[in-house]
Amino acid sequence: MNKTPYTWQDFDKDVDDILNHIKNKGWTIKQIYAIPKGGLVLGVVLANALGCELITRLEGKGQYYDNVLIVDDIADSGKTLLSIPKIFLYRTITLFRKEGSQFVPNKACRDCTKDQWVVYPWEPKDKDMKRDNDG
Repeated sequence: MNKTPYTWQDFDKDVDDILNHIKNKGWTIKQIYAIPKGGLVLGVVLANALGCELITRLEGKGQYYDNVLIVDDIADSGKTLLSIPKIFLYRTITLFRKEGSQFVPNKACRDCTKDQWVVYPWEPKDKDMKRDNDG
């Protein structure tokens, strides 16, 4: 695997890009669901910028969510994003989309190949290349 560094400057640029995308598309965002753990940093920053609620857990039966933005760091295999219940109206944004991912977000800021390993600035520097989930 090729390690690909992703810096805070990259992150800031992507957040600006995401905010412009939301504005240009005319999306109404009432809540942001940040997929733990990978989407939390992005979720907090976007929730603060948009002045909306951040949720980190979906309640399930009987609950309906409207105008939710789902965020994650990467659509890797796509399994995590595909597992989101269809109980609400939502859009999806990821920082990265890996080649071959089963899930295509409404917006991915960057693409990466199957052999790239993205190293985020909020991760420990000595972290091995094993994800906690498969995005």
